[in-house]
Amino acid sequence: MKITSVDVLIIGGGPAGLAAAIELKKLGIKDVRIIEREAQAGGVPRHSNHPGYGLRDLYRFMTGPNYAKAYVSQALSAGVVISTSTTATQWGDDLVVELSGPDG
Repeated sequence: MKITSVDVLIIGGGPAGLAAAIELKKLGIKDVRIIEREAQAGGVPRHSNHPGYGLRDLYRFMTGPNYAKAYVSQALSAGVVISTSTTATQWGDDLVVELSGPDG
């Protein structure tokens, strides 16, 4: 069993998870990790190929896939670790989360 400790673990790599991770890094949290069950982070916008994303938070119109790519890029640039194809299979006492994915 591989044991890893992180400051913050975010379950879900959609816009909300990515935004939370970016803000936590800005606040000085050192080790922020996102787990995403799909092969790519970005959530629903990755599948919405129409404009209208990004105006409120990135101040420009973009399609969903471009919006998702921009958010993932910001998170990675901020130092967020994103583990894709990973699922939380169990969590319990003492803030322990069991994960299943390519990294263990």
